[in-house]
Amino acid sequence: MKNLTVVIPVRNMAGKLRELEFAITAALLAGFRVIVVHDEADDQTGLDLQKIYTRQNHEGLKLLTGVYNSPGGARNAGVRKVTTGWLTFWDADDSPIVENLSELYRIVETSNADVGIGGYADINSLFPPESKLYGNDHMDLNAIALSPGIWRMIFRTELIINSPFKNLLLAEDQILLSDIRVTQRKIVYSNKVVYNYNSGNPNSLTGKNRKIEDLIQATSYILKNIENVTTSSQKEFDWVLLAKQSLTMFKYGSIKNRIFATQKLLQFLFMAPSKARKTIIRLIFGKVLK
Repeated sequence: MKNLTVVIPVRNMAGKLRELEFAITAALLAGFRVIVVHDEADDQTGLDLQKIYTRQNHEGLKLLTGVYNSPGGARNAGVRKVTTGWLTFWDADDSPIVENLSELYRIVETSNADVGIGGYADINSLFPPESKLYGNDHMDLNAIALSPGIWRMIFRTELIINSPFKNLLLAEDQILLSDIRVTQRKIVYSNKVVYNYNSGNPNSLTGKNRKIEDLIQATSYILKNIENVTTSSQKEFDWVLLAKQSLTMFKYGSIKNRIFATQKLLQFLFMAPSKARKTIIRLIFGKVLK
């Protein structure tokens, strides 16, 4: 087995796990360990996962079950069971490209890196299929902040153990990147797409107003990190994360959320360093999309 574990939180996915089983099979064949964490909300999802576990019958697959109430909480439960030096995170409704992830892992292991970052394709199921590669500007980590999906990244396990996910429904992955001071870590890259992300999933948490409130908490966490961080690169990265969260709040939130988001965006534009400010302006005017 390779020195990499895939952690996958699953919740309310009864009858929708066919792609997940394909991904698990590919990961196990590639020599990765897989930990599936069922965040219990319905009985049928648990039954479906148990069938997958039985069919796979593989020593590299673990199935955990509990009530965690958030993707971050479920991931933390999985991380506590990881015994490999590196790990990565998938969502249950997306389609990773295991062959390309294996290549990224090889680069990470050979370089003894802390973080590996690959490309991803945004396949929106509500529109004609189209794949795009985002955020592979290796010279500018602010481009990564604009497309911060952790599912296209490999992490040294101890980084995540020391900085667990916050128990939020949104932006917990972005807080993680801020908490681990990602710009201060040894990072390697791959230009290949390692992950197919389904932004058109109607069950996505992002589009649900009642979850948008978590972005306000996320903003507070990252602002505290900015106060404590000393390197300019991490400050710039964190400011861009904040702007991205505010734009998400403006796009999906209530009128109250939109007013708050507008106020925050103006504040961030005033307070952010010049390089981050330019990136935020690009984001506002749609020059860079995610």
